This record gives sequence, C-alpha cells and structure tokens, in this order.
Amino acid sequence: MAFQPLKKIKSNHHDDDNTIITTTTTTSTTSMQVDSNNSIDSPLLLLPFPLPTRPSLSIVLKGKYIREKIFGYVKEINEMNKIDDECQSTKGKDIIKLDHLKMISTFAMPWNFIKHYLPKKDSVMESISKVINRYCCHRNATMETFLHLLDWSPEDFKPRNKIVPLVAGLGHTEIFKYLINNYYPRQINIESISESAQTASSNGHLLIVQLVSAMEGVLFSTDAMDLAAYNGHLNTVRYLHENRTEGATTNAMDSAARNGHLNILDWLHFNRSEGATTDAMDMAAENGHLNILEWLHTNQSTIGCTSDAMDRAKSLEIIQFLHRAGKTCTTAAIDNACSNGDLDIVQFLFENRTEGYTQQAVINACKSGNFDLIKYIISNRNEKCTTQEVDTVIGNNCSLDIIKLLDQECTIEGLKYAFENDRLDIVEYLYQKYPTSTRMWTGEAFDEAARHGKLDFIKTLHKNKTKIKVTTNAMDNAAANGHIDVVKFLHDYRTEGCSADAMYKAEENGHIEIVNFLHFNRTEGYTSDDNREEQENNLDCEDWEILDLLIDPNYYGTNN
Repeated sequence: MAFQPLKKIKSNHHDDDNTIITTTTTTSTTSMQVDSNNSIDSPLLLLPFPLPTRPSLSIVLKGKYIREKIFGYVKEINEMNKIDDECQSTKGKDIIKLDHLKMISTFAMPWNFIKHYLPKKDSVMESISKVINRYCCHRNATMETFLHLLDWSPEDFKPRNKIVPLVAGLGHTEIFKYLINNYYPRQINIESISESAQTASSNGHLLIVQLVSAMEGVLFSTDAMDLAAYNGHLNTVRYLHENRTEGATTNAMDSAARNGHLNILDWLHFNRSEGATTDAMDMAAENGHLNILEWLHTNQSTIGCTSDAMDRAKSLEIIQFLHRAGKTCTTAAIDNACSNGDLDIVQFLFENRTEGYTQQAVINACKSGNFDLIKYIISNRNEKCTTQEVDTVIGNNCSLDIIKLLDQECTIEGLKYAFENDRLDIVEYLYQKYPTSTRMWTGEAFDEAARHGKLDFIKTLHKNKTKIKVTTNAMDNAAANGHIDVVKFLHDYRTEGCSADAMYKAEENGHIEIVNFLHFNRTEGYTSDDNREEQENNLDCEDWEILDLLIDPNYYGTNN
C-alpha cells in the first residue's frame, strides 16, 4: 500500500493554540486505522473498491434534486423563524436590493459578489467610511474585500476608534495590522489600542496580543490574563505571564474553575501566586465540573467554598462529593433541586442532611412537572400544604393530578388563575372536594366566572350558593368580555343587575349584540351626563349600529 506523507495545512481558526490540521491521502484499497495522533495501525480489511470520500458542498449542490431540496428547507426554516431576525436567511438577489449598502455592512458579502452591484462612486450619497467601519467589525470580514472597498471608496476612509478593539476581538489580524500601520496615531488613539489588548486576550488571538505588546506606550491591565483564563486560552496566559508585568487577579483561577479549564487552573497554580477564592468551588459546583472540585479540594484546600456550592450543585455526584468533604448547605439545596426536578438529589439530601427546605420546594417541584418528585416531597413533609402553595401551583398551570396530590383548597387568587388559564377541570374538582368552603365560593368567584364566560359554573353557584354576595360586577364583566349567554342568564335569574359600565364597556369592545340586549332589556342606561360626551367622542363611528342606538333618545335610560 502506498501511504502519502502527512500534509500540513495552515488553520484559518483564530486561536492562541495555532492549531495545525493534518490530512492523509490513501491510494490503496486497504483500510487503515488512524488514531487521533495520526499513528497507523495494521491493515484491517482488504476491500475490492476504493474508500468513499466526503463530497464537497459544491459537488452536492450540482445535483438539481438535492439542490432544490436544500433550498426548499432553507425557505421553510426561514418562514418558521420570521420573528427572530438572527435566524433568517436572505437570498443574494434580495441582499443586493437592500439600501445603505447593507450587502457590505450587514452581510459582509465577498468582493467577487459585491463588485457587480456597487453604485458609481459619484452617485453614493451616504458615508462609505461608515459602511467600511461596520464591515471591519463583521465576523466574516476579509482583508481582500477590505482593500478593494478602500480602493472603491470615493472618500478618505476614517476609521473610528471604537472599531479597533472589535477587530482585535474578532481576530482579524491583517485588518488590525493595516489599521495600526496606516492610521495610528493620526486617527486611532492609544486608548483603543490598549482596549484591543483586552479583547484579543479574551478571545485568544495571540498574534494580535503580541503586536499590541510590542507597541510602545500601550497599557495592558490584569483583565488581559483574567479574561484569557476565563475563556481557556492557555498560550495567551503563558505569553502574558512571560512578557508582561501587569499580572492577574484571583478572577483568573475563579473563572477558569467556573468554566472547567483544568489546564489553566493547573498552570496558574504552579506559576502564579494570586490563588483563588471560594467563588472557584462555588461556581465549579454550579456548572457541574466535578473534576475541578476534586482538583481544588486537593490543591487549594485552604480556600474552601460557601454553602452556595451545595445549594446550587449541578449533579448528585457533586452533592455527594461536597457532603463527604464536610461542606455545608442551606434549605436552598432542596428548594433548588426541586426546581430542577432532581429527585435523586432531593432523596439524598432528605436522607443525609438536616437543613430541610421551605414551602418553595413544593412549589418548585410542582413547576418541574416531575410527578414522582412531587409525591416524594409531599409524603416526606410534616405539615399540610398551604393554600398559597396551591394558588401558585394553579397559577403555573400544573396538571390536575398534581393539584389532587396537594390535597388542599385554594383562595380566590387560585380560582382567578384557574379561570384565566381556562382550567375548569380544576374548578370542578375543587368544588366537588370542598363544596362548603367559604374561602373559595364567594361573590368574587361568581364575578370571575362571569368575566371568563363560565356559564355552567355560574349556574352551579347560582343553584347551590344562594347566600353568596354577588355584585353588579358580574354582569359588567360578562358584558365587557362579550359573553352574551352569561349576560342573559344573569338578567333572567339574578337580581343584582349591572351598572352603566356594562353598556359602555360592551360598546367600547365592539360587542353590538350585548349593547342591543342591554338597551332593550335593562334600564341602567349608558352612563352619566358628565361622561356621555367624552364617551361618544371615543366611539368608532364605523360602528353604525351602535351609533344608531346612541342617537335614540331613549338610549340613555328612563332617568335621562
């Protein structure tokens, strides 16, 4: 078998690791194993045909059927994501129609595309300099297109100071060099160069960091190493340590721990003296980095952690580790575990800790929807659920099975939530379970049922709760929300009546049928003389049927 040498290809990825991508080419039918280090194992199998290779996108798109399918799906996805501008795709023919040269500033199209659609220099009315500034800050900007735009521009390019750190943060090394070589210090100030040191360090663009560091008078800060550590750029951290004197703060180790960068932690521990704070273990626990916790416990044992570590721990393994290490927690541990629906964590804490929990735990468990968790925590609590807990659970639109598990009535607030969420199943269950409750079955409940048009439930209360105090709010609410059947029932079977607001709100919301009914069947009228003129002026004159009633001299009631 002929095995060609490994070819080294320069990476286009802007990272401080300066990654080299290796490729292999085989010319035999023998299948070979190549591991991650490009070492070759013995042949496995002889095949009577060449190994397939992955086709390029250009080859794939040459097939008419596949091409039409792909772009058809793009169109469908675009329709689904119309609300989110960032998720939308745009066709080239639509891009060239955009004003303000957005094909450059917003889409950063390549030169071989935009050169065909650029307007004549003397016809450009807007500031091309502004467009080129925005182009430089685009993640897809290239040096080639940038230089062509400078040649095409009918005016002198004036780089803004604020774009320089953005270019550095994006890793556009060649554009950054050009800006510095041609516009510093005449148009670009030293402050923007210093800020570039932080943005380049934060994103691991080591070449730019080196360029800035070599410039006389440029100030770095501890943010450079802190941010490089935060994002896991070890080569940048090492360079700053060896070539700069600004150093770092405890944020370097803390943020490396937070984001799971064990190699950064290890290097900082043996080469720097700032150390870490309790934030390191706290945030590592919250983000689920067990290996980081183990390392910190061994190498930074004097720092420790706070109760936040166990309270916000991401997994059971971390909870168990912290428990064995003698760390503390609060009631928030079970409360938070319930919020995440983690039954295994809740069970462990119940069985091994004594801190307990708050009533928020039950609410959080119900929100999580984990039925087994809800049953567990309710069966292991000593006190009965409160009505406020039931209210909150209803407000979160939980299932009826969960409401039944709580085995407690609610308040009028819970009933309001049930009506708002159209959960008549909950209302019916509560009525059957607690038919004599004076906390729930009140005139206010009647009013709320009318507001939401629940006629069947209104009939139930009307029949069985004759002593509750209903007000004119019931018919007013029903009229305002267009529930004609409720309005008619209340008119026929109740004596509370309504106020002038009933007709006014019905008219205001365009419920002509209710306005007609109230006009011909009630005597409350429209409203008082003081407010009549104002409300007539607010009426939409396209509602001619309502307008006819307003003109009727009998419209305002017998007393007007």
